[in-house]
Amino acid sequence: SGDVDDPVGLNARFGGIEAITTDGTTLWASDGNRKIKAIDLSPPYAVNTVAGSGVQGVMDGNGTNAQFDDLRGLTYYNGKVYLLDGAAAVLRVFDPVSGDVTTLAGQPYVAGTLDGVGSAAADMEEHGEEERC
Repeated sequence: SGDVDDPVGLNARFGGIEAITTDGTTLWASDGNRKIKAIDLSPPYAVNTVAGSGVQGVMDGNGTNAQFDDLRGLTYYNGKVYLLDGAAAVLRVFDPVSGDVTTLAGQPYVAGTLDGVGSAAADMEEHGEEERC
């Protein structure tokens, strides 16, 4: 294990892969090093870090300026890679074209079951009884 990008996939190293998704040309993997790595599906299967600094946290940003806590559940849909940042309790998206990482729903480290739009999805314990009905 480790954290090595390489133009030859067999020389690359990962810190533990939690999830993968693909568009048929590129495979994206959530690496245990708190990074998203892109693997070219054509030989020699180059591996490159495309998002995440490796520092634990939740920070939107471009490419390696973004921070993740617990990358899980990647899926590719309509040109974007969607992911759950599990321990942080947020849903996020990575744009492979621009490199931008954006939080779509939830508030970092506020777990709960209150429906809402974007960051309004919150922990029910913070709201009064009438809002729970």
